[in-house]
Amino acid sequence: MARSNFEIFKSIIERGFSRGDLSIADEVCAERLVEHEYLAKTDLPGPEILKSQIEDARNSIQGLKLTLEAWVETEDTVWARSRATGTDARSGKPVAIDVVDICRFSNGKLVEHWGVPIASRCCIKLVRFLRHRSDLPRLHPQRVRSEHVSDLRSVSAYPLKADRHGRLMSWRRVRPN
Repeated sequence: MARSNFEIFKSIIERGFSRGDLSIADEVCAERLVEHEYLAKTDLPGPEILKSQIEDARNSIQGLKLTLEAWVETEDTVWARSRATGTDARSGKPVAIDVVDICRFSNGKLVEHWGVPIASRCCIKLVRFLRHRSDLPRLHPQRVRSEHVSDLRSVSAYPLKADRHGRLMSWRRVRPN
């Protein structure tokens, strides 16, 4: 019996990200995977893109464990919110990051993916780090609460969009000046 798209997605989270089993990518990815995640490798075959993301995540967070917290499955798409926990590889401090993934499937294979970390202080620190990288495209704000303007001035090369609670929502690319 064929597995549901959610079961396939769940196996990527549990076997791939939580256990580090890279063989899941060969099983579930189409040869052509359209990847929309910012800074993800896109010039590789589908399974290699997923393997790269698993390796990058596990190298950044020691003891990485991804836990599915909420999901919705439609005909060809899984929308999921997960929580990544572990230890930061550089600082040795515990980390917890909420992530939203949107995965589109065709014929039992992952064909398209969007992944976004949900706002936290960790994201703001990441943006502060990224603003020093001259090789990255400039990002443009869409909406920011007034009380966060002082924080955002320090990351002006990579401004953020915040929701009404001050959580980082998204970045939008703009053409370089």
